[in-house]
Amino acid sequence: MANSRNSSTSKKKEYTIDQVKKKLRPKILMPEDNDNFFKNIIGNKDIVEQLTEIVALLNSGSEIEILGVPYHPSFVMLGMQGVGKTLTTFAFAKEMNLPIIAINCERIVQDYSEEMFEGIIKLVRSVGKCVVMFKEIQFFANMKTEDSISIYNMILDVKEAFPESFFFVSASVTTTYPAYFMGEEGFDTMISFNPPGPEDREALIRKFLEELPYVENLDIPKLARDFFGFSGGDIKCLLKKAFIQAMVEEQEELTYEIINQTMYSDMFGKKISKMSEKELHFTAYHEAGHVIAGYYALPDYKVSKVEVAYRSYSLGITDPEVDEKKLSTTKEDLKGEIIHSLGGKCAEQIIFGTSTSGVMQDLQQATALADGYVCKFGMDETFGPVYVDDDEYFSDALKSIADIKVQELMISLERKTTDILREHKDTLINLAETLAKKETLYKDEIIQILEGSKKESKKTAKPKNPPKKAKNPS
Repeated sequence: MANSRNSSTSKKKEYTIDQVKKKLRPKILMPEDNDNFFKNIIGNKDIVEQLTEIVALLNSGSEIEILGVPYHPSFVMLGMQGVGKTLTTFAFAKEMNLPIIAINCERIVQDYSEEMFEGIIKLVRSVGKCVVMFKEIQFFANMKTEDSISIYNMILDVKEAFPESFFFVSASVTTTYPAYFMGEEGFDTMISFNPPGPEDREALIRKFLEELPYVENLDIPKLARDFFGFSGGDIKCLLKKAFIQAMVEEQEELTYEIINQTMYSDMFGKKISKMSEKELHFTAYHEAGHVIAGYYALPDYKVSKVEVAYRSYSLGITDPEVDEKKLSTTKEDLKGEIIHSLGGKCAEQIIFGTSTSGVMQDLQQATALADGYVCKFGMDETFGPVYVDDDEYFSDALKSIADIKVQELMISLERKTTDILREHKDTLINLAETLAKKETLYKDEIIQILEGSKKESKKTAKPKNPPKKAKNPS
C-alpha cells in the first residue's frame, strides 16, 4: 500500500491537519454554510428522487437492514464532468444536515503516500460524522497499476475508519477502479448521470444568465439546441467566456452571435486569418454542397449554421441541428447521412472539376456509416442480414465481400449526390456565393435561400404533359 516513490529507509512523515488542508485544499462546509438543496438542482430528476428517498429512510430513525446488514449506503457517482455529481453530493450533505469534506483527487496524485491518507483520516476525525467525497478518481487510472491499486485501497481504509459517515466518489470514466471497489466491503450504490436534455439546458442557461447582461431578444431555446451534449458546467463556463468576449468587443450585453462564436472558438479554434479568394470559394461551395445534399436527401434536415473561416482545426463548418427525440436510424436515414457527407466533395467536383484534401474527414465519416449499413445493421439487401467485424471468427472471404459492398454503396451514393447537386445547381451557386460574401449564415438565412429556390423552381417548371393547342378552324 505504500507509495512506491518513498524509500524504505526514509523517515516516516506525519501530516498535520493544516498540512493536509494546504496540500489538498479540500472544500469543507458546515450545514449552516451549505446552501445546496435537492429542490434547487436542475435536471437529473430521477437521481434527485432516488436520493430524496434514501435521505428519508436514513432520517426515519428506524433501524433498516438489507440481507441482515444495517443499511448505510456509499456512492459511486458516474458521469462526464460538469453534470452535477459534486452539486448533488453537497445537496445530500445538506439534506442530511451533515458537514461535507470534498477532496479533489487530482491533488492526491501529487502525494499519494500512506502518511497523506493518515492525515486525511485526522481531518475527517476532526470534523466528526460527515459526508466525505473523493472527486474524479479517474485521475488515478493513468498511474502505475500498483500505485493506483494502493490509492483505491487507502480510500477504502478511510471509509472503513468512519462507519457512521457517508462516502462518495465520483468518476468521469466507468473503468477507473478495480471490481472489488464496488464489492461487499467497498461502495454499494452506483448512480449514473446523463448530460442534460434540451429543457434542462434551457433552464440552466436561464439560471446562469441571471448574473450576466444580455439582449432582450436572446433566443435561449435556440442556444439550448446549440449546446447539445454540453454539461451544466460546460454551459456556465462558456457563457462566462462569451461575456469576456463581449467586453473585449466593447459590447454591453451578450448576443446570440457572441455566444455562438465563443462556442465555435472553443470547439474549432479561434479564427486565424482571412483565406485567399480561391480557398474561400472552394470552401464555400464545399459547405454549400453539404447543405444542399442534406436538404434534399434527409426529410427532416435542419441546419443551424454554415461558416467559412480559417480556424485552428477547420476551414469550414456545416452544423446540422440534432433531433434529440430520434432514438433509432433507418436505412434511408443512413443513406441520407452518407449523401450529406459526400455533398462537399461532389460540389467541388461539379463546380471546379476537381476536389481538395478537405474531403478527408467527410470520407472517413461516410465510410464509417457505409460500413455500419453493410456490416453492422444488415441493411444491404445483396449482402444480407450478416454482422461482420474484425474478429477472427469471420472468414477473410466474407470480410472481402463486405469491403466490396461498402465500396459499391459509396460509389452509388456519390452518383446520387452528384445528381442532386446538378439538379439544384442554381441553389448551390446562390447559397455558396452568399456564404462566400458573408462568411457566416445562420438558420433563417439558409432556409430563406433554400425555400426561395424551391418556390422559384416550381414557378418555372414546365408541366410534364402540356395541354395540346386547339387547331384553328378551317
